Amino acid sequence: MPNAGTVLIIEDEPDVLDDHEEALQNYGQKYGKEYQIYKATNLETADSMLREFKPDIVILDLGFGRSGPGEGLEFLKKIREYDAMIKVIVVTKYGDTNTGLTAIESGACNFIDKFKSSYHELPIMVNAAYEKLQLERELERLKQEKISQIGGYPYGPDQMIVGTSEAMEKLYKQIEQVAPTNATVLILGESGTGKELVAQAIHNKSERTNKPFVPVACGKTSNELLESELFGHEKGAYTGATERRKGKFEQANRGTIFLDEIPELDKSSQVKLLRVLQEKEFERMGGKQIIKVDVRVLAATNKNLEQAVKDGVFREDLYYRLNVCTLSVPPLRERKSDIPILAKYFLNKYKENNKNLKGFQETAMALLTTYFWPGNVRELENCIQRAVISATNDWISVNELKMDELKKFAGKNLPIDELVDKYEKALILDALDRNDWNQSAAARELDIIESGLRYKMKKHGILRTDSSDLRNL
Repeated sequence: MPNAGTVLIIEDEPDVLDDHEEALQNYGQKYGKEYQIYKATNLETADSMLREFKPDIVILDLGFGRSGPGEGLEFLKKIREYDAMIKVIVVTKYGDTNTGLTAIESGACNFIDKFKSSYHELPIMVNAAYEKLQLERELERLKQEKISQIGGYPYGPDQMIVGTSEAMEKLYKQIEQVAPTNATVLILGESGTGKELVAQAIHNKSERTNKPFVPVACGKTSNELLESELFGHEKGAYTGATERRKGKFEQANRGTIFLDEIPELDKSSQVKLLRVLQEKEFERMGGKQIIKVDVRVLAATNKNLEQAVKDGVFREDLYYRLNVCTLSVPPLRERKSDIPILAKYFLNKYKENNKNLKGFQETAMALLTTYFWPGNVRELENCIQRAVISATNDWISVNELKMDELKKFAGKNLPIDELVDKYEKALILDALDRNDWNQSAAARELDIIESGLRYKMKKHGILRTDSSDLRNL
């Protein structure tokens, strides 16, 4: 019989528990479906079964004994935090429709009355919930398949870091290594390289993925307000503090906080951050109550922290606490083979503004590939967005890219034909390197005949001693 899902029944009355199981088994025998059923009579057992058996469907009694629905609703919240895709059918008592509706607002897919509902209703609800779950999983699979076709690192629904270069592949492996741990991570990289995306990916790939991810731009807040922003304050802590306020660390409890531009922290905030890292505790500004938190800290900087320590503006002990694991996000000029992929990705992202666009003229892509990109991926994205908005034809040309401005910044006032030659050479070198210099395989990837590839290699003077490192092109 086909699998109809794994079902966890949470019910403290043994007779009712057996009735639910029997109803599902009878329904399965009648319609040729097989349920994998697990039963729990208390929430502690249910919690361990939730993690061990990973059920598709949970049937949850909201009223354990005479405790009322509160405890059951709290456990519903825990299920949703563990896996939001699990379908939960709640069981209420005595026609308590209001509680059932509250449960649906909290994420349950349906509710049923323990004593008034028909014996046959529950299996129908379970079957419908499983069919919906299967559909959602298939849609998620198709989403991820579409994302993977772009070329990059998917880390959540509709979320990915774009790039297939060797430098980025190395970064993806490092993310996979550090994400499952609770280690503090220091993310290094120039402005605009995507350090916050890396932090978000680490969070999403960790066990804290269903908990808060709280980013803080330390350099965009004055020193006077940053301590309050991070750790909160009590009423009257300073002029204008008219009420108690929770800080970002409290908001991130059980989750992850991302501190961007970490060298911008003043000495007072550095001391408090060190205490959080060491003791998992702090006090709000103007307060004496010790606040305990469980927060993973990810920090980022585009500056040299070691030099900041030598200059006396950053605490040495805090530096060593932060520098447990270090990831470096490469600048765009060191992964130029990713530029065509990123350009097409951003074109599709902003295409709603100009749906007739088909892509980039060869000369436009040549310019994008040879430019230095001091503002990294952020600058490229802004450039493509501007080009999409201003494009008047089906293909983006050098005019929409403001070629003269880019060439001036790049320091390469090259004629168009030379730009195209450099772009073509870069593509060929990249394809040859990816295919271990197998000319037949590289030609197939470039969609040209092998003799055509040999001609172009001779034209550009490409030898096996050449490198696919495109930084000097």
